[in-house]
Amino acid sequence: MLRVVTKRPVAKLFSRHIKIDTQKKMLEEGAVDVAVGTPNRVLRLLRDGDLKVNRLKLVAIDCWQDEKMRVVVDMDDTRSDLFAIWRDVLLPASKSPDYNFKLRLM
Repeated sequence: MLRVVTKRPVAKLFSRHIKIDTQKKMLEEGAVDVAVGTPNRVLRLLRDGDLKVNRLKLVAIDCWQDEKMRVVVDMDDTRSDLFAIWRDVLLPASKSPDYNFKLRLM
């Protein structure tokens, strides 16, 4: 489905199987139109300045229920990072006329 949006690789911003330095290099090279990741890794890359808020066009939050009927905001290990992304990064950025991104729950 993401191939419709871009012909370039989709950045996988997960902490498992992919080193953060590899992800930082990909983001630095600017060869990314779409990135998908866990709240913890996305938060770290935002705080470190490797994932730039001004490049965001869409922030989509996957609200799919797992087999235990939980979504990302139900789980302790993801909820705090997700709210930190909102509180520390997205909310302040949304108040600036320089940023124009959309937030979607999917």
